[in-house]
Amino acid sequence: MGTKLYPSLFAEFQECGGTGVEIISGSQDLSQTKYFTNLANEFGLLASCGSDFHGPGISFREMGQNRPLPSDCIPVWYNWHELHESIQ
Repeated sequence: MGTKLYPSLFAEFQECGGTGVEIISGSQDLSQTKYFTNLANEFGLLASCGSDFHGPGISFREMGQNRPLPSDCIPVWYNWHELHESIQ
């Protein structure tokens, strides 16, 4: 998927009730992280990261070796305590 399609995808995702997106994976570079960070912030979406760890030799990245979320993101776990309290 080209970068020109992501803004529409993010908009549609948000319109359908989506609240958070993965902005960091183990196989992207810093410019891609910045791009997805900007989109998440533009659409008011929470941010997460994934290791993309599927096993040795398969999109392999060492577990725990991902970059942290950028400081200008709101992580998906930001208000988990409030969410947990609201469903009890």
